[in-house]
Amino acid sequence: MDDIGAGATPIVFGDIATGYRIIDRVELSILVNPYFLANTGITRIHATRRVGGAVVQPAALRKITCKTA
Repeated sequence: MDDIGAGATPIVFGDIATGYRIIDRVELSILVNPYFLANTGITRIHATRRVGGAVVQPAALRKITCKTA
């Protein structure tokens, strides 16, 4: 979204549940790296989870445009 300013559209109004879909994958990917800090006895663990979102029905949403005063 835009920042507040003249001619910007920083606000979306409408039925968010119908117009926007959030995708949240349940799967969690874990990578263990025991070699990165092996001299100090620390094991590094990387965890990755996929999350995303997209507009699925643009007609359900309206952008509100800022005007100068």
